[in-house]
Amino acid sequence: MFRRLLYHVVSVILAASLLAACSAPAPPVTPLPTRVYAPEPEANFALYFSYGGCLGETLDTFQGTFSRSMCPPAPPVTISFALSAEEMQTIYLEMAKIDFFGYPDQFSVVVPEGAVVGKITPSDSYHLKVRNGEVEKELYWTDDIFEPTTQEADQLRAFLKKVIGIIHGHPELKMVPEPSGCGCV
Repeated sequence: MFRRLLYHVVSVILAASLLAACSAPAPPVTPLPTRVYAPEPEANFALYFSYGGCLGETLDTFQGTFSRSMCPPAPPVTISFALSAEEMQTIYLEMAKIDFFGYPDQFSVVVPEGAVVGKITPSDSYHLKVRNGEVEKELYWTDDIFEPTTQEADQLRAFLKKVIGIIHGHPELKMVPEPSGCGCV
């Protein structure tokens, strides 16, 4: 009889505890800190952006130039080149959208152990150096893994594609010859 009473008391206490736990408000979730971006870039906003496979291109808004690699032994072709204030604003806002300044300096897709990996050969490499006010950021990435992918990699690819589209939308690039006769073009 005592055992039976003890069993009922313990059962009631457990049931009451479970009800109290289920109806109690969840502890507040503290969001991860996020970088706050100003609505416009600083007056000294500039970027150095080198991209491509074995023959690359480079935009350097620090120096106001664009360069395209030619087939060796020919030197790269460099022209004076400037992006508009609106284009620089667009690039800055796209950086803010993906939290570019939160990316590691050496970015790579982290592949889960045992996962099947799809690789691209030759792959594209990217080097960005950005200045905005007192903040400077560099990012290096060899984009050689297309599967599996991550949200960060997909966002970075879309951002880089947009910047390259802005650059290639300039008519003065028609003055820069395309490399020909190379094995990797």
